[in-house]
Amino acid sequence: MDMAKLKLIVNTKARKVLFAEAGKDFIDFLIYLLSLPIATAVGILTGGNLNPVVGSFSHIYESLKKLPESFLQPNQAKNSLLNPRAPVYATGIPLMLSYDNFRSQKSYICSGCYNYMADVPNLNCFSCKGKVNRVMSYVPPSPANYSLGPVEDGFLKGLATYIVMDNLEFMPMSTEIFLSLLKKSDVKDLDSLEVDLGVEEGLRLLKLSLESKTILTSLYFGDAKLVTYMVMDNSEFRPMSTKDFVTLFNNLRLEKEVTELEEMVVDFGTDEVRKLLKTSMENKTVLTSVFLGKIGEQKRS
Repeated sequence: MDMAKLKLIVNTKARKVLFAEAGKDFIDFLIYLLSLPIATAVGILTGGNLNPVVGSFSHIYESLKKLPESFLQPNQAKNSLLNPRAPVYATGIPLMLSYDNFRSQKSYICSGCYNYMADVPNLNCFSCKGKVNRVMSYVPPSPANYSLGPVEDGFLKGLATYIVMDNLEFMPMSTEIFLSLLKKSDVKDLDSLEVDLGVEEGLRLLKLSLESKTILTSLYFGDAKLVTYMVMDNSEFRPMSTKDFVTLFNNLRLEKEVTELEEMVVDFGTDEVRKLLKTSMENKTVLTSVFLGKIGEQKRS
């Protein structure tokens, strides 16, 4: 399977995911991500051109990758360090990102007594002192290889539906939890959105899970933040910053005619739109004319 599905419950006004409904496929994928060693996660993201990731870990990973084998101890293998074996494993995980790496890893067993195994060849066996150098083949815990009864792929049973929060916290779905989350959100502009999670989204989710606490929102609505703009009287505008505000305020204080400043909150409705359109084609004191009326006319005269 190369796709998982999610049903997002979204605050449409704020463009924010409140929570999501997910099946076994998506939760299996989250558990799979949790099982990945850091080096494997960094390697996956590096291969997906999603650098820089995890702070400086990507630099550590690349440095080790470039380091000649001659610098390593003879009982260490660079491939094992760059692609450590996940401590847990299951088959049939959607969007599995490193299955090829897992299959390519080799393990070795003592060729004498078969009592010990290792990831690095030619180590001494604890039992018979022979060499641990016989290559072993890995048998994945797939349903076909399980003889004690019928099982499914993945980690979880497929009977439940799950609630997944924006930070990827998950729990089995219940009516009580669902209604509690809706009540807690206290948001009127709610909608549901069914989305697919493909390989590209899986890579981005892995990256975001190491950087953010609003993973689903960032994944499906981007990282855009609310921006406040400064609009001049002639309708010139630019994103507002503290530096711009202070500079403008200081400039206004230098103007002799500016002795008092006051902040006003105004409504911008249909009438104001018409006035602004007309005034913007007539003069350069647009906001003054639209919102202060006669004062704007006096200023033009």
